[in-house]
Amino acid sequence: MSFWKSIKAHLLLGFLIVSLTPLLTLSFYSYNVQRENILKEHFSKLSLFVDASARHVQTLIHLRSQQAEQVATKQAVKAVLSGDYSVKAKAREELIEVLTRVPQSQAISVISPTGIVEASTDDNLEGKRVSYVQSLVAARKGSIVIDSNGEESNSSNYN
Repeated sequence: MSFWKSIKAHLLLGFLIVSLTPLLTLSFYSYNVQRENILKEHFSKLSLFVDASARHVQTLIHLRSQQAEQVATKQAVKAVLSGDYSVKAKAREELIEVLTRVPQSQAISVISPTGIVEASTDDNLEGKRVSYVQSLVAARKGSIVIDSNGEESNSSNYN
Protein backbone atom coordinates (compact mmCIF):
# COMPACT_ATOMS: atom_id res chain seq x y z
CA MET A 1 0.00 0.00 0.00
CA SER A 2 1.41 3.41 -0.95
CA PHE A 3 1.84 6.23 1.52
CA TRP A 4 -0.69 8.56 -0.17
CA LYS A 5 -3.42 5.96 0.09
CA SER A 6 -2.81 5.21 3.77
CA ILE A 7 -4.80 6.61 6.67
CA LYS A 8 -1.65 8.31 7.98
CA ALA A 9 -1.35 10.37 4.82
CA HIS A 10 -4.99 11.36 4.99
CA LEU A 11 -4.69 12.32 8.63
CA LEU A 12 -1.49 14.28 7.96
CA LEU A 13 -3.05 16.06 5.01
CA GLY A 14 -6.21 16.82 7.01
CA PHE A 15 -4.14 18.14 9.92
CA LEU A 16 -2.13 20.40 7.61
CA ILE A 17 -5.27 21.77 5.98
CA VAL A 18 -7.04 22.34 9.29
CA SER A 19 -3.99 23.98 10.92
CA LEU A 20 -2.55 25.95 8.01
CA THR A 21 -5.80 27.40 6.64
CA PRO A 22 -6.57 29.55 9.72
CA LEU A 23 -2.88 30.41 10.08
CA LEU A 24 -2.61 31.64 6.48
CA THR A 25 -5.96 33.43 6.71
CA LEU A 26 -4.95 35.19 9.91
CA SER A 27 -1.52 36.09 8.46
CA PHE A 28 -3.11 37.56 5.33
CA TYR A 29 -5.64 39.54 7.41
CA SER A 30 -2.94 40.79 9.81
CA TYR A 31 -0.70 41.85 6.91
CA ASN A 32 -3.50 43.86 5.30
CA VAL A 33 -4.52 45.53 8.57
CA GLN A 34 -0.92 46.51 9.34
CA ARG A 35 -0.43 47.79 5.81
CA GLU A 36 -3.54 49.97 6.08
CA ASN A 37 -2.45 51.30 9.47
CA ILE A 38 1.01 52.19 8.18
CA LEU A 39 -0.47 53.93 5.13
CA LYS A 40 -2.91 55.90 7.31
CA GLU A 41 -0.09 56.95 9.62
CA HIS A 42 2.15 58.09 6.77
CA PHE A 43 -0.67 59.95 4.99
CA SER A 44 -1.59 61.61 8.27
CA LYS A 45 1.99 62.79 8.80
CA LEU A 46 2.21 63.90 5.17
CA SER A 47 -1.00 65.92 5.42
CA LEU A 48 0.33 67.61 8.58
CA PHE A 49 3.52 68.49 6.72
CA VAL A 50 1.56 69.85 3.74
CA ASP A 51 -0.64 71.94 6.04
CA ALA A 52 2.39 73.35 7.85
CA SER A 53 4.09 74.13 4.54
CA ALA A 54 0.98 75.88 3.23
CA ARG A 55 0.75 77.99 6.39
CA HIS A 56 4.44 78.88 6.07
CA VAL A 57 4.01 79.95 2.43
CA GLN A 58 0.93 82.02 3.31
CA THR A 59 2.87 83.70 6.12
CA LEU A 60 5.73 84.51 3.74
CA ILE A 61 3.35 85.92 1.14
CA HIS A 62 1.66 88.08 3.77
CA LEU A 63 5.01 89.28 5.10
CA ARG A 64 6.27 90.17 1.61
CA SER A 65 3.02 91.99 0.84
CA GLN A 66 3.45 94.06 3.98
CA GLN A 67 7.06 94.80 3.07
CA ALA A 68 6.06 95.85 -0.45
CA GLU A 69 3.33 98.05 0.97
CA GLN A 70 5.87 99.68 3.29
CA VAL A 71 8.11 100.41 0.30
CA ALA A 72 5.24 101.78 -1.78
CA THR A 73 4.12 104.13 1.00
CA LYS A 74 7.52 105.76 1.51
CA GLN A 75 7.25 109.44 0.58
CA ALA A 76 10.16 109.55 -1.88
CA VAL A 77 9.03 106.33 -3.56
CA LYS A 78 5.52 107.79 -3.89
CA ALA A 79 7.02 110.90 -5.46
CA VAL A 80 9.01 108.86 -7.98
CA LEU A 81 5.93 106.75 -8.77
CA SER A 82 3.94 109.93 -9.40
CA GLY A 83 6.58 111.29 -11.79
CA ASP A 84 8.65 113.53 -9.52
CA TYR A 85 12.12 112.25 -10.35
CA SER A 86 13.92 114.97 -8.37
CA VAL A 87 13.84 112.78 -5.27
CA LYS A 88 15.51 109.72 -6.78
CA ALA A 89 18.40 109.83 -4.30
CA LYS A 90 16.00 109.95 -1.35
CA ALA A 91 13.95 107.12 -2.88
CA ARG A 92 17.11 105.04 -3.30
CA GLU A 93 17.97 105.62 0.39
CA GLU A 94 14.49 104.50 1.41
CA LEU A 95 14.80 101.41 -0.77
CA ILE A 96 18.21 100.58 0.73
CA GLU A 97 16.73 100.97 4.21
CA VAL A 98 14.00 98.46 3.35
CA LEU A 99 16.50 96.13 1.68
CA THR A 100 18.48 95.88 4.94
CA ARG A 101 15.32 94.50 6.60
CA VAL A 102 14.79 91.99 3.77
CA PRO A 103 18.14 90.16 3.64
CA GLN A 104 16.98 87.46 1.22
CA SER A 105 16.22 90.07 -1.45
CA GLN A 106 18.94 91.12 -3.87
CA ALA A 107 17.50 94.42 -5.06
CA ILE A 108 14.43 96.63 -4.82
CA SER A 109 13.45 98.75 -7.82
CA VAL A 110 10.78 101.31 -8.70
CA ILE A 111 9.73 100.83 -12.33
CA SER A 112 7.78 103.45 -14.26
CA PRO A 113 4.75 102.56 -16.41
CA THR A 114 7.01 102.75 -19.48
CA GLY A 115 9.27 100.06 -18.02
CA ILE A 116 12.18 102.28 -16.98
CA VAL A 117 13.82 101.67 -13.60
CA GLU A 118 13.45 105.05 -11.89
CA ALA A 119 15.05 104.15 -8.56
CA SER A 120 16.81 101.02 -7.41
CA THR A 121 19.13 99.67 -4.78
CA ASP A 122 21.20 98.41 -7.70
CA ASP A 123 22.80 101.44 -9.40
CA ASN A 124 23.34 99.44 -12.59
CA LEU A 125 19.59 99.11 -13.11
CA GLU A 126 18.61 102.78 -12.82
CA GLY A 127 17.60 104.34 -16.10
CA LYS A 128 17.41 101.00 -17.89
CA ARG A 129 14.26 99.75 -19.56
CA VAL A 130 13.00 96.43 -18.28
CA SER A 131 10.22 94.36 -19.69
CA TYR A 132 7.47 92.70 -17.72
CA VAL A 133 9.23 89.36 -18.13
CA GLN A 134 12.46 90.79 -16.75
CA SER A 135 10.55 92.11 -13.75
CA LEU A 136 9.15 88.67 -13.06
CA VAL A 137 12.59 87.09 -13.42
CA ALA A 138 14.00 89.68 -11.01
CA ALA A 139 11.17 89.05 -8.57
CA ARG A 140 11.74 85.31 -8.75
CA LYS A 141 15.38 85.85 -7.82
CA GLY A 142 14.30 87.62 -4.66
CA SER A 143 13.97 91.25 -5.66
CA ILE A 144 10.94 93.19 -4.51
CA VAL A 145 9.30 94.57 -7.64
CA ILE A 146 6.64 97.27 -7.32
CA ASP A 147 4.81 98.56 -10.38
CA SER A 148 3.76 102.17 -10.94
CA ASN A 149 0.50 101.58 -9.04
CA GLY A 150 2.46 100.59 -5.96
CA GLU A 151 1.43 96.95 -6.28
CA GLU A 152 3.84 94.17 -5.48
CA SER A 153 4.66 91.70 -8.23
CA ASN A 154 6.70 89.28 -6.15
CA SER A 155 9.14 89.54 -3.34
CA SER A 156 10.63 86.30 -2.24
CA ASN A 157 13.14 83.73 -3.35
CA TYR A 158 11.34 80.41 -3.98
CA ASN A 159 13.93 78.76 -6.22
